[in-house]
Amino acid sequence: MFALRRVSVRPLWAVQRPTRAYQSTKASRPSSGAPKTAPTSNLSPQGKTEKEILYEMQEEDFRPPWIYTATNLMNYVLIPGIFMYSIFIYDWGDRDHVFQAPRRWLKRQKEAFWSLSSEDQKLIESTESKPESTT
Repeated sequence: MFALRRVSVRPLWAVQRPTRAYQSTKASRPSSGAPKTAPTSNLSPQGKTEKEILYEMQEEDFRPPWIYTATNLMNYVLIPGIFMYSIFIYDWGDRDHVFQAPRRWLKRQKEAFWSLSSEDQKLIESTESKPESTT
């Protein structure tokens, strides 16, 4: 039926339009039924390795360094901040919505933080009911 053959996969940036010289070498394939094998070399048609091509691409980077800082800031601060705002603060209307459960959880956490436990209330009441003795 269908025969599977091994295909060499190159990164998208390494794919280049073949030149005429490269096409002529490709056209001189053996016409026999020998299995086709992938090239074992990392060389591109211009004779450069992938490492050399990557190095050249890094040298040609036109972006200023602050772009990287801004990108990291956006990835780690701004985007989670927008998510938190949209879940806990933004008004989605009076109807039930998907963020009701996290909002209820936050409300319980706030109430637990700002309220006293029964033991703390008893302790406060006992200290208020005792008269202060002056010596």
